[in-house]
Amino acid sequence: MGKWRTFHHGLLALIVTVMAASSCTDPLGPSQIRLEHLDVKVNLTPTRIAPDDSLAVRVTLLNRSMQDTIVGFAMGCPFYLEALWFGETGVELDGTTYACTAVGSAAEIAAEDSVVYRRHVHARIGTRPAPSGTYTLRVDFTTNLPNLETSFQIE
Repeated sequence: MGKWRTFHHGLLALIVTVMAASSCTDPLGPSQIRLEHLDVKVNLTPTRIAPDDSLAVRVTLLNRSMQDTIVGFAMGCPFYLEALWFGETGVELDGTTYACTAVGSAAEIAAEDSVVYRRHVHARIGTRPAPSGTYTLRVDFTTNLPNLETSFQIE
């Protein structure tokens, strides 16, 4: 039974990943949910930090439909984080780079429920404090969900 369940979940994740990568108008999972039934948002707390401090990143996928669904991702990570200094220069703040497997993954979301991913970003670049300024944090999903952006300040 355990081998069949492992095979079934692996096969389901593969099918969902292929479906999700096919088109923005195609279903995201076997329940036939479409993008208009899925809300995605990012929240940062706090939005003003000192050099060497950190902020919490919260990415939420909310299923507004009346059916359970599965959202497939092309990678083991559902998204990547990218920090831009003054909205232009890419900066590798601690917490924005992490290892991710090349194997697809999936999020199972019950009807009218959500899945929340949490990360922490530190105002450091390597061993140095990050420079002061306005930063944009971009959430790049590994599926056909819209990418998100939000801003924060390092003072």
